[in-house]
Amino acid sequence: FSTRKHGGLEGTLLWAIDQTKTNMGKRALKKWISRPLLDKNSIYARQDAVEFVVMDYSYCKIHYGYCLDSSE
Repeated sequence: FSTRKHGGLEGTLLWAIDQTKTNMGKRALKKWISRPLLDKNSIYARQDAVEFVVMDYSYCKIHYGYCLDSSE
């Protein structure tokens, strides 16, 4: 990921949306952006998983030690 003008990340989609806290998270986000899902059922499964974690505060807190703050 790099811009044609500057050759760095600044100005790319990855730069704009990356709020990951770990290198593993950054690598996963980069992979998802560079190789998006194409299968409709896989997309729905991912949406369901994200919805589950976002909607179930206690699950998120127990398994990840923190939760997404909707005010951020």
